[in-house]
Amino acid sequence: MSESTITRLREEIATCTRLLVMEGIMDFSGHVSARLPGVNRILIQPKDTSRAALTADDILVVDLDGKVLEGKGPAPLETALHTCVYRARPDALAVCHGHPAISTLFSVVDRPLLAVRNFAYRFMDAVPIHPGAASRLTRETLLDSLSGRKNEV
Repeated sequence: MSESTITRLREEIATCTRLLVMEGIMDFSGHVSARLPGVNRILIQPKDTSRAALTADDILVVDLDGKVLEGKGPAPLETALHTCVYRARPDALAVCHGHPAISTLFSVVDRPLLAVRNFAYRFMDAVPIHPGAASRLTRETLLDSLSGRKNEV
């Protein structure tokens, strides 16, 4: 894997994160990660780093056990959520974990988030809701709640 690939992915994560903050999907919480091609490592932002001011230089390299291999600062607690997805879904290239107000509301009232626009056809069976915090996430509970789907609240 080339250094330019890693640099590009770092820049894309930082840009994506800042855009998600601007759109209200992330605030002080939430993370975007990307799988590094050909290795069991991901890129993710450090804990307690401003999402609104995130740069490519801030991004960590973390293994699938959550150990920081490159970069400054500890990995976020939610790294377990990301690595769980990457272990369970070898086809997953990126994971976005945010707290948009509307989807958070659906998770609190335990109601399915239904697709109501034509471009949301891929979510016609509703987006599943994971019944618990990321800190209590296990591979089994994630697989149960994803039920073979590619998205979850």
